[in-house]
Amino acid sequence: MLRRYFRFLVPDHQTLERIINKRLQYESAAAAGIPIPRTHFPDSIEQARDIAAKMSYPLHPQTLPLTCQPEKAGQEKGVVASSIAELTDAYVHISALDVPLMIQEIIPGGDNGLLGYLGFWDSEGVERAWLTKRKLRQHPPGFGDGSFR
Repeated sequence: MLRRYFRFLVPDHQTLERIINKRLQYESAAAAGIPIPRTHFPDSIEQARDIAAKMSYPLHPQTLPLTCQPEKAGQEKGVVASSIAELTDAYVHISALDVPLMIQEIIPGGDNGLLGYLGFWDSEGVERAWLTKRKLRQHPPGFGDGSFR
């Protein structure tokens, strides 16, 4: 009904998946030569243990992405692991939620060190507007959603 009055610029499914899926985001960044934190996507507790033995601590095991699974809303999206035992415990807990898991090194710095880019492109793929943002505060601190940008 609204198509008579508006033009919708919605990306195709493949593009949306690359935006939403953190695994694809990090793979794309690495392929483009953009430095990323050491990041792993274990498929089993054995892989998580192997990764745990090779990484420095603390680490950030986290779910991928809960925003696509409304029925899982309210679940914690990540924890900080300070040892192999904490990492494997986190893996067991998060994998029980039946969501993919990412293990990532933590880059030192405060919440105010997080930057972002938002852009708008027209139907021809030309960037028409953009902004950069800096997260000054997030809740919960450390790994939350931006509460002041």
